[in-house]
Amino acid sequence: LIKTLSSALSIASSLKDDLLPQLNPQQEQWQYWNTLLERCHPTVLYHIQERIMDVLDEEAMLEHGGELIIRRGFHPQLDEWKDQYEDLGGMYSCFGVCCYCP
Repeated sequence: LIKTLSSALSIASSLKDDLLPQLNPQQEQWQYWNTLLERCHPTVLYHIQERIMDVLDEEAMLEHGGELIIRRGFHPQLDEWKDQYEDLGGMYSCFGVCCYCP
């Protein structure tokens, strides 16, 4: 999802900064691309991406192969559950990761 949002924002930025300035606003092409840009809602996409990134722990996600990991401090109850999980020992800890033990 993060990569998709980043790609969409890159495309919107290219439309706004690279393509539209080269076209004449009176041309039909300019109107088409401008309408497309408006329909992308880049400001909304940017805010969604920021909110998602405020929730996720990017560093931990990279360490764990891209799994979605919510950062500590986002929600106190979730932090408490993470602490409880970390205190699990041995075979019980695998239930929190993969829902089964080999």
